Amino acid sequence: MFLERLDDKEKHWKFSVNDAIKLAAVRWFALTIEKAGIELYATNTASFPELEKILRKTLGDIDDLRDKFASQEADCPEGYVLCDDDVCRPSCDRLGEPEDNS
Repeated sequence: MFLERLDDKEKHWKFSVNDAIKLAAVRWFALTIEKAGIELYATNTASFPELEKILRKTLGDIDDLRDKFASQEADCPEGYVLCDDDVCRPSCDRLGEPEDNS
């Protein structure tokens, strides 16, 4: 996804065909990680502490990447809004995100 500059004050999203493919890949990775974690836990519940550690590290790495690529522009794709942490989301409420209890 990229922004096409129209003028100094206005920006609009212009999607490429590859965006759908890349978003599908992100979804595939997320679902594959979920599946692998559930299968490992179902195989041996004693794996949970190590599994949780890996998942928390992965989320931390993604947070670091999000911070690196956060948008300070006023434009997000249709259906998304720019939240106070400069990340485009469908909604800025954090009700679905667990608090950091680490």
